[in-house]
Amino acid sequence: MPSLSTAWKILRDLGLSWVRKRLSLAAQIRFGIVKRRLPLQNWGFDSPYWRGSRPGENSTTQVLKNRFFFDALPVLPGATICEQADRVLSGEWQLFSNQWLPLGFPPDWHLNALDGTRIAIDRHWSEIDLKAIHDVKFVWEINRFSVTYLLARAYAASGNECYPQAFWELVEDWADKNSPNRGVNWTSGQEVALRAIAWCFGLRTFLKASSSTPKRISRLLHMIDVHGTRIAGFIDYAIVQKNNHGVSEAVGLFTIGTVFPELELADKWLGLGRALIESQTRDQVYEDGSYIQHSFNYQRVFIDCLVWAFRLGEVNERPFSKESYAILERATQFMLRFCDPATGRMPNYGSNDGSLVLPLSSCDFLDYRPSLQAAHYVVHREFCFEKGEWNEQCEWLFGVESTQRGNNRGPHSRVEIQRNPSTSGYLKLAAHESNVMLRAGRYVDRPSQADQLHLDLWWRGENIACDAGTYLYNAPRPWTNALAASAAHNTITVSDRDQMTRAGRFLWVDWAQADWMEYEVGDSCRVIEAWHDGYEKVGAKHRRSVACIPEE
Repeated sequence: MPSLSTAWKILRDLGLSWVRKRLSLAAQIRFGIVKRRLPLQNWGFDSPYWRGSRPGENSTTQVLKNRFFFDALPVLPGATICEQADRVLSGEWQLFSNQWLPLGFPPDWHLNALDGTRIAIDRHWSEIDLKAIHDVKFVWEINRFSVTYLLARAYAASGNECYPQAFWELVEDWADKNSPNRGVNWTSGQEVALRAIAWCFGLRTFLKASSSTPKRISRLLHMIDVHGTRIAGFIDYAIVQKNNHGVSEAVGLFTIGTVFPELELADKWLGLGRALIESQTRDQVYEDGSYIQHSFNYQRVFIDCLVWAFRLGEVNERPFSKESYAILERATQFMLRFCDPATGRMPNYGSNDGSLVLPLSSCDFLDYRPSLQAAHYVVHREFCFEKGEWNEQCEWLFGVESTQRGNNRGPHSRVEIQRNPSTSGYLKLAAHESNVMLRAGRYVDRPSQADQLHLDLWWRGENIACDAGTYLYNAPRPWTNALAASAAHNTITVSDRDQMTRAGRFLWVDWAQADWMEYEVGDSCRVIEAWHDGYEKVGAKHRRSVACIPEE
């Protein structure tokens, strides 16, 4: 429990409405209301879950026709993709687009790959204490079923039936080990939504494969239906977070309701998901296009979710509002401003837990071009980068249209701005071979890291001074979200203090607020001067100046 002083600061900084909602949601868990609403149960594979008559053995595939992004699979170069997919079939799994670990095939769905412990599955998900688990993302990573995208890409590249067969074996084993609402893999509505989205993608990709039998398809549709019930049953928790959880869960509901209108609650989920996508989009992007979570990687998660939803809406003649498209455009242009067009890399600014929700290319995790290319295309039907391997995401989402109609507009034609327009304090200075990003923001939503006046320095495409990201959220000291501290950033500390006061692993109070000014010295030397008030409580003010001196 926080002290009275900390509790008052939480109330002051986050507002009475937010605190009341959080307390209400906590009470729903504590007193078993959520458990009664979403009870432990077995899979009801033989129970009716369709509206009207259940599809017959020969009509299941017809039910799914023409509701997704593609009919024909894209043509892909296969060697590297198939090599990676074959590693999965041999029991190796790549976590967070990086490290390969021998986890088996099928894997232990409840194994924590970080410390080798196994999470018990003897209780309802609402009764599990996540704080007692060393970074639960190491359990959830494989349970997102991101491997579906790799298997789909390998199938498109080779036509080898072993990949859809592997998908179905994994789905069936997951169902056997994860009955509804039992265990940690049902705890996060976001994880449930991302898994359902991946299953939708796999189902559509492998629909014509010989291993995609009517029985398997019917069972997976029931599993997706149960996932929709879980998401909708506690989505208020995601909304009150005011982050990408709300967006991803809304996209999950919209996807299920759109792709499977025969489900009993499809209309409700579609309507709720659509309304929440529209409202969350309005609420989560600032005037300058920056994101509410103060994180470039989480902004990519947000963008990928929107591109998926917007394209699915287009295909099914349910387009989203022009306002939402304009907001996506704003968020994309903001990202392009800081993206190196030669490498696709961006400052590793803010929290970064390794999330990549649409791994639909062979590009490195640090390459943002696949996501930004697709986002720019869904808005403009034009590319913002020259065509390259980062175009694969567009080929999956837009099909042959993107290969025939997309022409390069070039990022510099839209995003090179002489003066910093940022209202959120993301400041950039660029010279011929180097550039700097400086953060001097005024928070209106809770910060995730104490990083005012952090400076990111790039030279010839190399990130010389960088943000460390996150690494681990919950682990033995010192790794309890330690990289969120001021000392982990390219800024200064005073008396070994953070700029703000920690009130929890993900919560800061006494928000440090910054301001800045920009001016020129002489004819062409540009200077940014910034300052923040985080150390006024100890009688200090941090000021920082950065000058961009042109080459002689």
